[in-house]
Amino acid sequence: MSAYVELEWSSCLTSEAPPRRKLDLLSGGYGRIPIAQWGSDIYCDSNLIADEISRLTKKPSLANLKLKKDNLSQRQWLESKLFFACINRSFSFALLRRIAKDKGVINLLKFLKDRIAMGAKASVSTGSPKSAPHYINQGIADIEKGLGKNEYIGGIEPNIIDFSAYHCFWFLQIVGEKNDLQKYPLANAWFTRMLKFKSSPSKTIGIDEALSTAKNTKPKKLIKKYLNDNRIGSQVVITPNDYRQIPVMGILVGANDQRWIIRRESEATGALHLHFPTHTVDVTIRMGG
Repeated sequence: MSAYVELEWSSCLTSEAPPRRKLDLLSGGYGRIPIAQWGSDIYCDSNLIADEISRLTKKPSLANLKLKKDNLSQRQWLESKLFFACINRSFSFALLRRIAKDKGVINLLKFLKDRIAMGAKASVSTGSPKSAPHYINQGIADIEKGLGKNEYIGGIEPNIIDFSAYHCFWFLQIVGEKNDLQKYPLANAWFTRMLKFKSSPSKTIGIDEALSTAKNTKPKKLIKKYLNDNRIGSQVVITPNDYRQIPVMGILVGANDQRWIIRRESEATGALHLHFPTHTVDVTIRMGG
């Protein structure tokens, strides 16, 4: 997406599986990646990252807020059923050998142990290799229907649905080295167009530099729409409600029907604002702080 909007960004690499000890100082222990950092503001979900990119680059089609109800349901399906189907379809001995070669056998074992534990503890079905082709074929059919005579699902330009679908098929086609799209000319041509938006970071930084950036900045001032909740100031516990259910604690400083914002502070980072989407987390409020 950053290549599409011509936005420079820096990459900070971490391990595929928890624990990610220094990264946890930024994320509060939130178990999912990627996260995005803008100074002392940490965005703990790909959809919130897309919303921020949309705001920064004035590309409203990339924002979830612009999606109609049916499109929002479609995006959520893409990022759950289709995403897990592409992961399940991608797993093979060839992929495992590649991970072992790139990361080492010990890291491969940690990766497998983490994925098994994640699937066992998930409150939603992560599917299976047997069910994967059904969801993948459904996803391809939906893409071709959504394209119609356009080059993108969003029309003449891609929108957040295009990038959500592309993320799934990128894992399937590039990481898993599967060729499921080749039988579908419209979807395959769409994927080829989306590949052009692949970008490399302007630079790669270490986690210590990311921590230093956080410590030497302040969270951005919250706008009025986040300041009307009477629970602001209370201690909260935020937990993903589907998989990798690791709780994050902090003080609620902002909220609306799309976003929770909590404040955390440590010697390593200074004050941080962590942003979470309302639809993917459960929240426990402890009134009175």
